[in-house]
Amino acid sequence: MFWALPSLYLSRERGEVKQSHAGWKETASVIQFVMTATDLKNLLERVQTWPEEAQDELVAVAKEIESELQSEDYLATREELRIIDAAMASIDAGEVATDAEINAAFAKFRAV
Repeated sequence: MFWALPSLYLSRERGEVKQSHAGWKETASVIQFVMTATDLKNLLERVQTWPEEAQDELVAVAKEIESELQSEDYLATREELRIIDAAMASIDAGEVATDAEINAAFAKFRAV
């Protein structure tokens, strides 16, 4: 089953807040995580204590994000397209999470 959720993205901009949960800001159409320069600096300091493999993964993800930001067009990989197609088929078949299931998932991950 795939989760039908609003778009998630990082932003310093603040919109009209509908709900607020530990750094997450939910507007009418999107969920934003507001991360300050201090938050980012603190995260990068903690990253230095991570295992080398985890640090390498973070660097790879950051490079991918940077590349996407510098490019006007995004080309999805075959694997990403396969996942998108599977998710769309699942949604079309009515296999979406209920509001209660989504709230339970967020509550679970906030508790960690």
